[in-house]
Amino acid sequence: MKNLIKKSLSFLLVLTLLISLTGAASVQAATKIKLSASKKTLYVGKSFTLKLTGTTKKVTWSSSKKSVATVTSKGKVTAKKAGKTTITAKVGSKKYTCVVTVKKKVAVKSVTVSFVSQDGTKKIETSTDKYYPMNKGYSSALGATVLPSNATSKKVTWTSSDPSVVEVSEDGKLKALELGTATITAKAGSKKGTVNITVRDPGVKSNSSLISKLAPSSEEGKGAEAEKTAGENAKSDEEMPAKYGEGDGSSGKAKENEYYVYQGQCLPLIIGNQGYGLSYKLSNSEVISAAWGDDWSADKDYRYDYINVYAGKTGDAVLTITDSNDEKVKLVINIHVLRNVVSNTEIIVDCEDTVHLKGGEEIVVKVTTDKGASIRFDSDNFDILGITEGAAEGKSISFTIKGLGNGEAYLDIIDYENPEVKKRINFVVEDYIEVEGGNVITVPIAESRSVTIKAGSGSAILCEASAAGIVYPKFGSWQDGNKLTLSVMGVQEGTVNLSVFYKDHPEIRQVITVIVTK
Repeated sequence: MKNLIKKSLSFLLVLTLLISLTGAASVQAATKIKLSASKKTLYVGKSFTLKLTGTTKKVTWSSSKKSVATVTSKGKVTAKKAGKTTITAKVGSKKYTCVVTVKKKVAVKSVTVSFVSQDGTKKIETSTDKYYPMNKGYSSALGATVLPSNATSKKVTWTSSDPSVVEVSEDGKLKALELGTATITAKAGSKKGTVNITVRDPGVKSNSSLISKLAPSSEEGKGAEAEKTAGENAKSDEEMPAKYGEGDGSSGKAKENEYYVYQGQCLPLIIGNQGYGLSYKLSNSEVISAAWGDDWSADKDYRYDYINVYAGKTGDAVLTITDSNDEKVKLVINIHVLRNVVSNTEIIVDCEDTVHLKGGEEIVVKVTTDKGASIRFDSDNFDILGITEGAAEGKSISFTIKGLGNGEAYLDIIDYENPEVKKRINFVVEDYIEVEGGNVITVPIAESRSVTIKAGSGSAILCEASAAGIVYPKFGSWQDGNKLTLSVMGVQEGTVNLSVFYKDHPEIRQVITVIVTK
């Protein structure tokens, strides 16, 4: 009986212990607190909410850097500016943290579209002003370069302006479905890149028609035809027998595929075709020569290949453009090379016929010609005059004339082609010497005083004393091209005159009186 009671008591103790342990485990599990994230990356302006689980007690939220990100009493975190901050959830004395990194959005600045090889290793950049040919039924692939490389959103969306002509997949794969044209657009962020596609019949292997045009002007950009004359030495509109694409004055406008050009000039043409091979022949290689250019352009109707025609001897010549596969498809271009001899009949300057300059002085002279043709200069003494060419504007050009030395010289402005047409300006250059601060110096014995000598041409200058032993003069170095320092030391009491003069022109001088005191 006693044993039975002991066993019952032992069983009750074990059972009580088990219940106690189970309850403790349940309490421990119920009190395990956890934050929903320990680290997070956000872009400026974005938000997310942190949650603290495992407790019903009050949670206090805080941010270590509110300028980077803030947190509400509900745990909502909002990114303010780039940087890092620690968001803390506090329960009693316990703290739970999440490190938040805030990044600034980087906008897309450009999208460039390229053709990509099948293996993806090569790219050929496209131009928005060209139409690229694809044969019907064929496929190709495009790629897009998004800049900057650290842009926040670099995802590219592809679209076709006419999916019935060219179909584009979400990864840039093209398929030519029908004859026609379509523009393919790659968009990333707010920026776009485009490429124009022309779908053609693969059964056609030659051009169907050819046309010629003046090449687009490099100054105005492609798409506008050049309005060049024959270069810097072209005749004026009144005297010029012809300009590019104009007649000879009697027949009016030039005919289609007919051009006039002056000797020594280049006639830039573009040949419109359907994108197949071309060749050319010249009827007279002494009158013209030609060379294909490296560039090309296209619109919806034609591909344009560049060809430069160079004018040689005067005369007429024919440039024949022929399809490489069908000699019946040809374009005959008539070119007339005209003699290019242009001269001015009047030269005008904006100064007097005689100009006086101090040594080192400069004057700007504006030269205007009636025809805008080339001019040259001549002088009987370029040692006295210095000439620097300035800016040209229309038929005028400015020159800076500088007096270099003492004397007289003429300057002739002469028409380059006709030396009988000229304008002469006479220049008188007068060197000078000036003493800044006055011509009297007082200096104690054993001390020095300095004066500044200003001279025109910067030529060699000497100093000569009226009496020896009273002062010791010494020149310094030239400054600003026309200023020289003269230092005078007193040696013994007295008065002396110092003459400062040009070595080559001793008549040009200044006298400085020096008084030496005790």
